[in-house]
Amino acid sequence: RDQRDEALRELIGQLALADLATLVIASLVGYRMARAALLPVERYRAEAARIAAGATGVRLAVPDASHDEVARLGRTLNDMLTALDAALERERRFVNDASHELRTPLTLLSTELELALRRPRIKE
Repeated sequence: RDQRDEALRELIGQLALADLATLVIASLVGYRMARAALLPVERYRAEAARIAAGATGVRLAVPDASHDEVARLGRTLNDMLTALDAALERERRFVNDASHELRTPLTLLSTELELALRRPRIKE
């Protein structure tokens, strides 16, 4: 009976070590797989930080062959960036047109004010 108990204790020890080793290996493999899966998201985040810092005309690198959720997110963000660039261009055009349209009336008003200030005033 002592021999059987010793064999059972040895088996439990070996199983505990095997479980621990399996847990460590599974954790490392899971970590690396999760990191590899989230690498495109990190690239998108880095590009978004560049855009937020003022970079213009930047688009996210999205693989054409991929059709997963991350690739669809990248395409959607690229569409959003294109729409924002178009809106910014329309705003610039509007400001340029408005400044051009206001330049002539403001110049005329400024000239009339200068002439009015040069005329002698009549004192009563």
